[in-house]
Amino acid sequence: MTRGRIIWEQRARLVFYLTRREGEPAPPIEPLLERAGATQLRSVDRFVLGTWLGLDCEAQLDALPYHFVLQIAIGISNYLDIVREDASVDAFARAFGAACVRLSAVVAFACRNLSSAVSADEVTAEILGQEYRVLAKMTESLLAEKFSLLYLDDEFARYLPGALPNDELKVERGRLLFGGSGAQRLF
Repeated sequence: MTRGRIIWEQRARLVFYLTRREGEPAPPIEPLLERAGATQLRSVDRFVLGTWLGLDCEAQLDALPYHFVLQIAIGISNYLDIVREDASVDAFARAFGAACVRLSAVVAFACRNLSSAVSADEVTAEILGQEYRVLAKMTESLLAEKFSLLYLDDEFARYLPGALPNDELKVERGRLLFGGSGAQRLF
């Protein structure tokens, strides 16, 4: 791992919405991260640092009324390096899809934020603000966000419109959609 923390605002994020029963306390984050494929974990402040797919990462777990939201952030430069190579894109997408299945995510997405002008709190608020779309099963609205990757569990995937222009990667359960198709499938 590199020394110090990578700036939270300049990160690509893997976001997993996990079902929460009423009043259920937040589970420890480390076992969730291990199920997602993260290694070399250590706690610093309210974050957990480690590696995911060999990349330095920073993670946090938030509790919303109906979901736990696990965020894994990787450096934007590492993410952009992945986007440039087809083999890297496929490995990244497969690892993300496997993490979604192992975590039993209801909805998950990979997104990026290139603007360092947005504060970490604003980015987190925007990510957590997606819960209403998850609760209402607003698949078309989530698709319109053009996330790099969008995972929907089997129940949620039933609400997808018919034919989609997005490339798709087969996963054990649910559906994993790229944000686009062809050379621009992963933004």
